[in-house]
Amino acid sequence: MRSARRSVSVAFIGGRGVGGKYGGIETFYENVAPRLAARGHRVTVYCRSHFTPASHALPGVRLLRLPGLLNKHLDTPVHTTLSTAHAALSRYDVIHYHALGSSLVAWTPRLTGTRTVTTVHGLDWQRAKWGRVARGVLKAGEWASVHAPNRTVAVSRHLAAHLSGKYGRRVDAVPNGVDLVEIPPPDALARFGLEPGGYFLFAGRLSAEKGCDTLIRAHRELAGERPLVIAGGGIEKEYEAALRREASERVLFTGYVDSGTLAALYAHAFLFVLPSYMEGLSIALLEAMSYGCPVAASDIPENREVVGEAGFTFPAGDWQRLRDLLAELTADPERVRAAGEAGRRHVLATFSWERVVDGLERVYLELLDAPTPLPAAAV
Repeated sequence: MRSARRSVSVAFIGGRGVGGKYGGIETFYENVAPRLAARGHRVTVYCRSHFTPASHALPGVRLLRLPGLLNKHLDTPVHTTLSTAHAALSRYDVIHYHALGSSLVAWTPRLTGTRTVTTVHGLDWQRAKWGRVARGVLKAGEWASVHAPNRTVAVSRHLAAHLSGKYGRRVDAVPNGVDLVEIPPPDALARFGLEPGGYFLFAGRLSAEKGCDTLIRAHRELAGERPLVIAGGGIEKEYEAALRREASERVLFTGYVDSGTLAALYAHAFLFVLPSYMEGLSIALLEAMSYGCPVAASDIPENREVVGEAGFTFPAGDWQRLRDLLAELTADPERVRAAGEAGRRHVLATFSWERVVDGLERVYLELLDAPTPLPAAAV
């Protein structure tokens, strides 16, 4: 176990919590918080009581459950406000906010001398589910993410460069990570009637920015019998229903699956496909590659940052190019297999949760050693 030159008390605010496979922030919490605790830091994760099971725990981490609202517009602001009020009274060394919406209050703990950090996991205002008012609030959150806290972190180099260039402020890139994993046996595939190497895979939240409609159309027009597995769900039920209407009989919607089943799906897929229009830095893409699963991803900068030369890309939203790529790769399985091996080596050498913790630890310790003037909004 590594030890830092000083222990930091840090609180995470902005995510739903732990114990549920929902999205990138929650995966971040479950992987980063215990590792910080193992290095001697005191970590509290503020969780939404309706999301985090009462029985769930993380090694060495305090889980503090506070209420939110089961409403897509009010859940985050209500829980973030309550958490910030509690955290401000608890006198942490650092309060670490996650996502654009929570950044709007990242200046308030600074009034009492508490350092704050924001991690930008993506430009949430670009998501199709938000209306005009919510999108405007999230755009304000983007501005706040680099002006309200003492330091700002982004989960990809591209996102960090974008924010720094747009606002003229320092933004550190601390990417998401993966672990070295054992390749599981294919036993879990039997319940779905799948064979190892015999299916295409998408895993993640079913929302418009993930581009699953592009993938489903490309697969529908693709010759052959290889099925497409869609593992995941979401709260955009109309979008999910539209996907199911457009899908051919060769598409299998599994809904959410447990971590063991997801690992088997990754490890034994012929190809993982991520057709997204926007990402912060896709943990699903990293996870697929960590299992040696070959990947094809839309060519947005955040995906190219992960894939490098170890996978395949196609223009975002172009179902015809994706169809042609799937056909080309289907005809050359050896090329696909080699890409999977190269991808695993690439992500394990470049991305790891320990490196993520190294980066955050450095940010925290630099903050505690630096003077902390009040935010401009408070002067």
